[in-house]
Amino acid sequence: MTRIESRTAITRTPQEVFDFLADTRHELAYNPVVVSAPRSQPPPSGLGHATCNR
Repeated sequence: MTRIESRTAITRTPQEVFDFLADTRHELAYNPVVVSAPRSQPPPSGLGHATCNR
């Protein structure tokens, strides 16, 4: 079995990374399966926040 490993250094604070990933509109940049990721609610995201990705 082939094993592939990769590491990426992210030069951002944990809060900046969370904010980027929590905004579903950015998912198009890193998830090739998603074709649409509109916001269903205005920011900020929090407990009970819903999204609908396609």
